[in-house]
Amino acid sequence: MVSMRRGCLGAVMVFATCAALVVGGGGAGAATAAGSSSGGGWATGIEVPGIGALNVGGDTGVGQLSCSSPGNCTVGGFYTDRSGHQQAVVASEANGRWGRAEEVPGTAALNRRGHAQVVSVACAARGACAAAGSYLDSSGHLQLFVASEHDGVWAPATVISVPAALGTDTSAIDSLSCPSAGNCAAGGSYELVNVMNGIVSEEAMVVNESGGVWGQVQEVPGTAALNAPHGGLAVVLAVSCGAAGSCVAGGGYDASRSTAPAFLAEQADGRWDDAIDVPGLTSLNTDGSALVESVSCASAGNCAATGFYLTPKLITQLFVISEADGVWGNAIEVPGLAGLDAGRDAGRNISVSCPAAGHCALGSEYTDHKGHTQLLVDSQS
Repeated sequence: MVSMRRGCLGAVMVFATCAALVVGGGGAGAATAAGSSSGGGWATGIEVPGIGALNVGGDTGVGQLSCSSPGNCTVGGFYTDRSGHQQAVVASEANGRWGRAEEVPGTAALNRRGHAQVVSVACAARGACAAAGSYLDSSGHLQLFVASEHDGVWAPATVISVPAALGTDTSAIDSLSCPSAGNCAAGGSYELVNVMNGIVSEEAMVVNESGGVWGQVQEVPGTAALNAPHGGLAVVLAVSCGAAGSCVAGGGYDASRSTAPAFLAEQADGRWDDAIDVPGLTSLNTDGSALVESVSCASAGNCAATGFYLTPKLITQLFVISEADGVWGNAIEVPGLAGLDAGRDAGRNISVSCPAAGHCALGSEYTDHKGHTQLLVDSQS
């Protein structure tokens, strides 16, 4: 199967490595302080205030950015301290003014091996965000943390525990969604070690926050049955919540003898139902490799998901699937794609967003007949 992992420390993400984090517009002062407005209303990009004082090691990375409303955003990632250690960092914008970058409180004490980062950020409202990430503990194991922002102030990070019954000491969060303050869901994977033969498998997991309290990691129900016959490689890459306790998780598993290894799992009333293979994908995915990479839910039961599958010639193609009133349709190839990619690869760096039920947009890359990488967008109405 095509690798499910990109980036560093097992996180599914692409870091932009540079001397300092850069954001668009605004600054510590008024929004106009960064300079004159450019085309399309974009102000001149600025260095995140305060990142230079933290980043004495000269290397930073962006994990993700989330905005709850215009002028109210949060960005997360990492910086490098004077000892050459990566530390988790966040910076927030309020009413168009970016505050100073700060190390995620509490992570320095956790990050004994010097590799911490914010992987995903989600903002439910102004000053009410959550950041999820990972760090290496004193034993060199990858562990999870979450941190919450209340009224613009970040609380100390909380360690997300993986139950001993799951037999793991390494895990990673890949996606985070918060439909309201104190109510979030995150997804990713954890390692499962067979004590009898020492074989390590990767299992899909979710973890929920309800009323401001984070629960324990749990395996996505049903994925063990999907994953077990095929070598033990499963992961949640995307989570989106249409309402508190109502979310969708998507990802994939290693299915060398299956024709539908991409899955979707639904949460209703705070409870995760068994994962299902993406409906309709079997007729498209004749090679047997596929993955859900992005999910967006406009409201409970109204979502869209997109990802890729492989053809018999090992060409990646882009699929999309929609849910209406709690019922999933069948996956289809993105309309018009065949006329653009001329039988070449499509479906890299995929993202979908749904601002309202039945109204979504997606973006991706494809390769044209000249072998050039081009951008693809499509809308649902």
